Parts: sequence; C-alpha cells; structure tokens
Amino acid sequence: IRSKLWSSCTLLAALLLLLVVVSAIFAWFAFPRENFIVAGPLSDFEPSADPYELDRSKHLFIVNDGNKVLALEPVSPEKGGCRVQWAKQERVFIDPCRGDHFDLYGRPVRLAERRLIQYPVKIEAGVIWVDTSRTLALPGNAGD
Repeated sequence: IRSKLWSSCTLLAALLLLLVVVSAIFAWFAFPRENFIVAGPLSDFEPSADPYELDRSKHLFIVNDGNKVLALEPVSPEKGGCRVQWAKQERVFIDPCRGDHFDLYGRPVRLAERRLIQYPVKIEAGVIWVDTSRTLALPGNAGD
C-alpha cells in the first residue's frame, strides 16, 4: 500500500509540475512582453518646437509639443535610408542618404512615402516611458 501511495503522489507531483510548466509557456506567449525604457522626467522635455535627441540604451527623438509626447525612431523607414537628422532652420527631419524629409511628428513632407516609426509612450508619476517592443500603426506606414 505504501508503494502505491508513493507512486500516486509521485504521479500527482509530476502532473502538477507539468501543469506549471505549460501554464508558464502559455503566459509567455499570451501576454505581450513590454520593453519600456525611461526617457526621463517630463520636466526635462518641456514643450518645444524642436525634438529632443535621446541617446541612451536606444537612440530616439522625443517630441513634446505641449499637447502630446511622441517617441520617434531616428532611422528613415525607407529602403536605403539612414539615420535622420533634425534640421532646425528648416524645421524637418532629413534623411541625408535619400533626401527624405519628415515633419516634427514624423510625417512625410518630401520624397518619403512612409512616416518615421513611432513607439508608444506613457507618462507615469511625471516620468516618460517608451515601449520599444512594438510600434504604433500609423496612417502612411506599410501594413496599415
């Protein structure tokens, strides 16, 4: 009887362990993995007609126009594009490789067919967080 009880307990423990492993695998794929980076305190990004260039764990442009805060990818979305640069006098981002121009919000102004890639932003306790694990689906981007 002791042997049967031990076998039953062992089987039950094995099934329980299997259930935990399967649940963990399911949770891994079922819930999005957010990869938030801290851009910094909102007070460091006061409303401006120019973007802030952030070069920390990920290179980004932070835009705060007083109404909304955006995080833009600094690389042109076009094939053959390269890192865009903010041209203060012209008030546009320019891709020096292709000549594409984008406005402060990443929208195409000249030559470009798609917007700059934008990441979701959340502000909590006065701190700007950027979710670099996904991009926002915006009009003018492929797949929209």
